[in-house]
Amino acid sequence: MHREKFKSFLQKRSFLITGGMAILAIFIAMVVGGILIFMIGINPFAAYQSFFRGIFGSVYGFGETMNKFTPLLCCALSFSLAQKSGFFNLGSEGQLYMGALCSVLMASHLSDMPAVPAIFFSVLAGIFGGAALSLVAGILKILFDANELLTTMMLNYIMTYIIALLVSGAMKDPQSAMEQTASVPANTRLPSVLTDSRLHAGLFIALAVLILVWFLHQRTVRGFEMRLSGINPKSAHYAGVNEKRALIIAIIVSGALSGLGGSLELLGNQYKLMDGFSNNFGFDGIGIAVMGQYNPIGILLSAFLFAALRIGTSSMQRSMKVPTPLLYILQGIIIIAVIVSNYYVRRIKDSLVEGRPVG
Repeated sequence: MHREKFKSFLQKRSFLITGGMAILAIFIAMVVGGILIFMIGINPFAAYQSFFRGIFGSVYGFGETMNKFTPLLCCALSFSLAQKSGFFNLGSEGQLYMGALCSVLMASHLSDMPAVPAIFFSVLAGIFGGAALSLVAGILKILFDANELLTTMMLNYIMTYIIALLVSGAMKDPQSAMEQTASVPANTRLPSVLTDSRLHAGLFIALAVLILVWFLHQRTVRGFEMRLSGINPKSAHYAGVNEKRALIIAIIVSGALSGLGGSLELLGNQYKLMDGFSNNFGFDGIGIAVMGQYNPIGILLSAFLFAALRIGTSSMQRSMKVPTPLLYILQGIIIIAVIVSNYYVRRIKDSLVEGRPVG
């Protein structure tokens, strides 16, 4: 009797299974990482203390974590929405670059405008830039049946080299010896929202976009058409859905989200465009979407995990001199452990429904 009640309790609160397994996976991964750290002669307890101090030990550290979280969340939402609509958008990195490029170009011409409209138009330029680059791959797919895995990936490389060319040539800041653009005007920068930190208002924009994307995909007709087209285009066609229109909408929105991530990172954190500006936010967004199982809450938590890993491992490196290769190994172990835990979550949920052992 108690067993059936417990089973019913878990079926109604499946998030406890998902969350519990993820926490267990992270704990196991950190134990394995601690053993590796100990093997190179560093106290793992001191190293992990430094890890968490870097994230939560100061207002500044927490602000930096959330600043990393913002573009990661945008890129993860970009890949998730496109994937669920039948378009494998591997081009978030390039679309993020395009968003940042369009924002810096727009912002540089708005220095005399009041702050609110200047920020609005600068962010909007980034959104349109990301959408336009994504649409290139979409048109190639629809008109020529080009494989979007290849076209979006190649567009990443094209944008990376275009940015490198511009910041070392036509757009290079003449006042700087580094290959970068001039800083955007002060009136186009996103305001700080937390004292003693660099945390900017882009965080709230990204969180609002998370809610809007969920609403679009789950509560609107266009969202239903995108999901149905992603699951089975033929069924969508027979149901009267214009699958090409649904696909184009998904492609545009996906690119716009990545462009937004680049715009927020530029206007809220870095203020200038440079070679290596992205630091792989777009590629990490793919991993975040997969880890989060394309679920808004899962993506939210996975994006925070990735951001925390970036800041925490940097703190370990600075204070404990943990070698960089070992930090990448630790990150990889944690990510793999969480992905593996998702498999067991599905098995446990299936066993609860079907009444069979997990095995």
